[in-house]
Amino acid sequence: MNGKTAFMALFIGTLLSCNHGGDNTPSPVSSQPTINITMDLHCDPFNQQLTLNERRTFFQRQVANATWLMDFLEPYGVKVSFLAVGEFYEFCVEDSEQAACLPLLTRLQASGGILGTHSHTEYYRGVHDWPTIANAYTNPSTTDVRLVWDTNKQFTDTAVGLALGLTDTTAIAAVNTAAESHAQLTDPNQLMKEYGFTIREGGANQIMASYFSHVPWNPFRPGQTAITEDLTTTFVAIPQGMVIGHVGEHLGRWQDGTSARKKTEFLQLYANWKERNRTGAAPKVWAFGWGVHTQDLDESSESRTAITDLIPWLRDEFVTKADSTGKPPARFASYIDVRNEYLAWETKHPGVSSFNYAATTTDYSQYPYLAWANRYLRFARFDSRITAPGADVFLMKAGDYSVATPTTYPFALASAKSLPTSVDLSATLGTGTLKRIKLSDGSSTDVSAASVSLGTEPVVLCASTNCDAILALENASSGTACGSAVCSTGQVCATDISPNVCVQDCRIQGNVCPSAHPSCDQTTGVCH
Repeated sequence: MNGKTAFMALFIGTLLSCNHGGDNTPSPVSSQPTINITMDLHCDPFNQQLTLNERRTFFQRQVANATWLMDFLEPYGVKVSFLAVGEFYEFCVEDSEQAACLPLLTRLQASGGILGTHSHTEYYRGVHDWPTIANAYTNPSTTDVRLVWDTNKQFTDTAVGLALGLTDTTAIAAVNTAAESHAQLTDPNQLMKEYGFTIREGGANQIMASYFSHVPWNPFRPGQTAITEDLTTTFVAIPQGMVIGHVGEHLGRWQDGTSARKKTEFLQLYANWKERNRTGAAPKVWAFGWGVHTQDLDESSESRTAITDLIPWLRDEFVTKADSTGKPPARFASYIDVRNEYLAWETKHPGVSSFNYAATTTDYSQYPYLAWANRYLRFARFDSRITAPGADVFLMKAGDYSVATPTTYPFALASAKSLPTSVDLSATLGTGTLKRIKLSDGSSTDVSAASVSLGTEPVVLCASTNCDAILALENASSGTACGSAVCSTGQVCATDISPNVCVQDCRIQGNVCPSAHPSCDQTTGVCH
């Protein structure tokens, strides 16, 4: 090796070992499987106060909307996992409706493999007579709960047989393999096991959104509550986000189903996925998705508008575009695809938890994902990709979108694609100094907006006042009960003091820990 060659080798080696944002350049090999993007389409119970003709018109509208959805999604390769209540299938198998409905069912099954059973608390009593069981959400009888499951499943099986030309019960069960119901016995898993369903449709797991503004991102075997795990359970729960396009109160907490919000949720998952790749963490099965009702998809509806915006973005940014590993990080998948991937993963990792959250409040000590990613992104909407060679940089705007005209705070989610790089964000986030916050631990560094060094570790970049305002949004939204008080904006609950008291969040710039308790806990915001 001559002197010039040796110098160049030393220079390149030194460059690649430099600290850009505090991480090391990873191997381009991914430790994590491809992210699964799922879409749940389901039909809810029909309003029994409507006349039969009115319900028939409603059914025909559902068929038309589902047909539009398939027309739109098929060119993108999106797979639809479909479930419906018994009365939908009851209409579908009638002679007058078969010509329109059965081909749709065939098309849906070809897409996602599933024609499943969805039910609330209604059961079949006679021709298009589906009353609600007594004490449905308090103390229903075992007989009534079984009526709900029995009668809804029977109509699903009949429709599956007619649509696909199946008579073998095992073959029908392989298609009608997913279910969810509001009617439950004391053991919420008992009837799933008895009826042989292998997939629980997401929905109940949306309780996690009340704590963290998103649902679980990994399939798992559920325990006795919707987001706890029991590895002995006989079926797999596949999470489903809230109804796409819908904005408002759900499960007692305001939720945001806009396309801009769904993009942010996906990018938050992607940041977790990238960080596990960067650190070589053990693989997990990843799933990101949402639900939509057939009646939500009318022309010009919020759901239709959101879907037509979100799907091309996901395809172009993540499903067809390769990342530093040389392959796309995401794929469109069905519930069956996710179940099968989970079962294969489980075989390789026996006894390993996929997902579990046992708390019944917002508790970051039990949160299984990057806490700092959630603190900054949970109230944000995606704005745009910032062009930055060698880097993924996404502009977000956080705010209280539950009000008519929210004040928003811009920030960027960023990381290098592969090799460390530097980007200029002054045109987007303003000149001067930005805080670069590592999402792995919340530590921050002041950097020039005109020259932001990035490594492959995901970071958030924001002006100091905006960083503080974003953290305050979470404090305000939590409404944390603490002793006899409720902590206000900028406060956290000191649970190590008896009685518990609200104290200033020491993570917010300007809030200094006293000399008696000089250390700021970056997880809780409490001085120790």
